[in-house]
Amino acid sequence: MPLAPQALKIVNAQERQNGRDLIFGRGEGAFSGWSKSKERLDESIVEANGGKAIPHWTLHDLRRTFASYVGGGLPEHLFGKLSKHEKELATGLGHPPHLIFAALNQVSGYKAGIGEVYQKSSYDREKRTLLQDWAARVDLILNSTDNVTPIRRRKA
Repeated sequence: MPLAPQALKIVNAQERQNGRDLIFGRGEGAFSGWSKSKERLDESIVEANGGKAIPHWTLHDLRRTFASYVGGGLPEHLFGKLSKHEKELATGLGHPPHLIFAALNQVSGYKAGIGEVYQKSSYDREKRTLLQDWAARVDLILNSTDNVTPIRRRKA
């Protein structure tokens, strides 16, 4: 999978375990323990958010969010209360569905059935561009000051 520089930085920062080819997880085999990891992540979010939990979410929501924003973005009927800047961030990046499915490692209509016989491309170059676009959008969202409320000192 071609990774964006931001993702490579995270991967390269991981401590390697002797005798293990995989980056994440412990022992033999692939990563496991998704439920417990999600619980720890939720606890970290509550701690970072001043004791306040965010509304219920699942790990699969991350895939749905990625697919929505990399493609067409949020539907316009959800733009109602968003600021101009937030609307720009909620607009999709315009990548076609077959590349989104390829980046998610899902088989789409382009590669299902007879398409699998004829379509042999891995779309590595296109996936790299898509993932770099997504990483840049995430950076914009994370560095946005639109959702920051200034705190004013009380008058004495």
